[in-house]
Amino acid sequence: MMYKTHMAFGVLLGLIAMEYFDVNKYMFIGAAVFGSLFVDVDEASSYMGKRTWPVSNMVELFFGHRGIFHSIWMAGLIFLGFYLFGLLNIGIGFLIGYGSHLIADMMTVEGVRIFYPLSKFSIRGFARTDGIFEKIFFTLVLLAIGYRLV
Repeated sequence: MMYKTHMAFGVLLGLIAMEYFDVNKYMFIGAAVFGSLFVDVDEASSYMGKRTWPVSNMVELFFGHRGIFHSIWMAGLIFLGFYLFGLLNIGIGFLIGYGSHLIADMMTVEGVRIFYPLSKFSIRGFARTDGIFEKIFFTLVLLAIGYRLV
């Protein structure tokens, strides 16, 4: 999925989750957006990768794209870091964004090895990045965001 789709889906899930937490809505949604983009730090040519060069180059070199950063283990580890530094609400927002990215990538033909490196089990869908399904999904997500904001 393209970064705009990841951001929009992160915002939508953040808006939904925000209703269940007593949080600063701007920080929470900001954390969700950041989490939704951060996952692709493992690909130097991605939106996040281009903005974190040379870190993204090193991450891609050592871990590869859609490896450990596209697993629940890295999501949990980063959330734990937020929690240990007393940033639980930001960590929850980040985790929701991170999870939204993984869910969206599960819809693609490339899929996600969600338990990597402990398992090579992969969840794959039928969507192609920047294909018609992604455009439809993006449009529906934007409509759902608009509905939630009205």
